[in-house]
Amino acid sequence: VNLSKISKEYLTIIPSYQSSEFLNGRMIFSQKRQEKCLPKAYSEFELDDTDLGISAIKVSEYSGEKVLRIFNPYYDKNIKIPEILRNNPQVELDETTIIETKNELTQNKFITIKLTD
Repeated sequence: VNLSKISKEYLTIIPSYQSSEFLNGRMIFSQKRQEKCLPKAYSEFELDDTDLGISAIKVSEYSGEKVLRIFNPYYDKNIKIPEILRNNPQVELDETTIIETKNELTQNKFITIKLTD
């Protein structure tokens, strides 16, 4: 059982916005109603049935590139990094210094990966 993945899914709060108009006429939201034109689902990549934990998916602090931070939540086994991620540069926490590519994560270790197009 991947307890790390289960607990993250349970504890992660999904930000949401409830559109409503207040009864008081002075306090109606000022934004105009916009047509919803975004796709219902979007996926940069897909990791099928992996034991890896994902701690961050974000835009780099220093460039417009996307950064993925993954970790091995286990203390007793190594986990192979999926092939789809091994083709991307792996970097230090500063998100700029490229490091030697690793094919697996040892116990309780993490890695930062730049996602290239």
